[in-house]
Amino acid sequence: MRVPFKQQEVDQADLTTITKPAQHGKYLANLCRILYNKGRQNITEKGSVHLARTITDFQTARPDEQVRQIVMDYMKNEGFSYTTVKGEPVWKKGVGALTAPQFMKVECQNGHVHMEAWIKYALLPGVYVGEMALKGFFGIAVKKPLKKRMELLTQILTQQA
Repeated sequence: MRVPFKQQEVDQADLTTITKPAQHGKYLANLCRILYNKGRQNITEKGSVHLARTITDFQTARPDEQVRQIVMDYMKNEGFSYTTVKGEPVWKKGVGALTAPQFMKVECQNGHVHMEAWIKYALLPGVYVGEMALKGFFGIAVKKPLKKRMELLTQILTQQA
């Protein structure tokens, strides 16, 4: 039996027939990622997968440039660095030696703030294969502080200027 590696195939597959997952090699990590994120991800019309992220959208009365400055000051103060990951500009903290890397993405346009936060999903210690939203108990030691940071930044940005 061929191992399913697309979301549509996972939805239709009888996964109980996979008796020897080790022999399926490179598809095992992808399958684990899909199963973990099943029901938490969107598949766009073109088939690209957006993995689980905690997303917050809100309006602010602050000018866009002031929002960017507040975000930059706050994130640097919290130990995050601004970097590009797979062509996407994000704030990153941690390298994953002891904890999962934490990511936040904040965009502002015309007073609308779009914020995303996630951690990397570990298949094995130091082997990260996907993204995990900040909900649920698994990884709570890393998720909880990141969720509080997201909530505090939201609170700061929604206060009157």
